[in-house]
Amino acid sequence: MTAACTAVWEDPFEAALAATTWMALAGERAASRATRPGDFRMHLLDALDEIGDLP
Repeated sequence: MTAACTAVWEDPFEAALAATTWMALAGERAASRATRPGDFRMHLLDALDEIGDLP
């Protein structure tokens, strides 16, 4: 995630901040949806995709 953000942001700090924020938001969504430990990974991938679609 950080490498992908570094490819589009000039400032490495901003890229790291963007990646961390993106992952934190997706993690919160995934945690709220997962009912069992194995569900989290699937919901995290779905949430990462959804976060990218936000306006």
